[in-house]
Amino acid sequence: MIRKYVSLGMSVNEAAGIIGIAKSTYYLKIKGTKKGKKPSIFTFKADGSLVDNLAVIGAIEKSIEPEFHDYGYKMVTVCLKEEGYIINKKRVYGYAFSL
Repeated sequence: MIRKYVSLGMSVNEAAGIIGIAKSTYYLKIKGTKKGKKPSIFTFKADGSLVDNLAVIGAIEKSIEPEFHDYGYKMVTVCLKEEGYIINKKRVYGYAFSL
């Protein structure tokens, strides 16, 4: 629609104003990909080795294994750090919803 007005000699700003959209919407190029960094598939340990994320999830399950264990994601993070994982609470929180 804006192209029609622009081809008649009107500026993009005026045409967008008539249609009722922002000029930036006209220039927006959709890439079709998600924003941000891709999620990693490995986690580091303190000794420098790489561990698969499935192993980390197994360690999380092991640390909260006893029935009615009331560990939250912050306490589980502390437990994993004691086991030698280099991991933060946000990643543990994300893994908690994948269980």
